[in-house]
Amino acid sequence: MAPQTRKKLAAPPPPEDPEGQNPSGVAQRFIKFVGDSWQLISVLTALSTALVGAFTYFATRQEVTQTECQMSTNLLVNIIPTQVEQLTMEIETATEKKSALLARSSDADKIQNQIDDYKKRKAKLNDEYDAALAKLTSHACFNKEAGKTEKQP
Repeated sequence: MAPQTRKKLAAPPPPEDPEGQNPSGVAQRFIKFVGDSWQLISVLTALSTALVGAFTYFATRQEVTQTECQMSTNLLVNIIPTQVEQLTMEIETATEKKSALLARSSDADKIQNQIDDYKKRKAKLNDEYDAALAKLTSHACFNKEAGKTEKQP
């Protein structure tokens, strides 16, 4: 008997893919690239997310200016009444000292000048208080020009 030889059969052609489940050449290369470098892509994504987060976390110059304006206005609204009260007590004390002195003495004139000075300072503080309170209630610090008109000598 003669030895039997086997015939090699050619590989059958790939079946047609009507639903598109087998990716094309470009898609296969992309999937291979992503599969090989997924760690690098993850690191780049994390870094870009951290960078965007850092930029959005910190305040802008405008926000800092607005906060500074709001805080200084709040501080004025809280401190000025105490200063006015102190000047009122100074005026009362000086008035009592003046009434104890003779009406035409030089000390009485000095004390009267002090009283007038205290009254001017008190009026100025009251005006500052009214301006600060109006600024606070009108939200003037949040206008676009808030930082431009603040620093006057």
